[in-house]
Amino acid sequence: MGLLPVEPIIKTNIAKKILENKMSSPEIERLITEVINQK
Repeated sequence: MGLLPVEPIIKTNIAKKILENKMSSPEIERLITEVINQK
């Protein structure tokens, strides 16, 4: 039941990490892949 609200939060946290850390593209791709694989 709690899956739908969690998803935008995860995406927001990734966006914050990208902005704060100014991550490189490979790191961003790895993060996104990890989130997709968690589903």
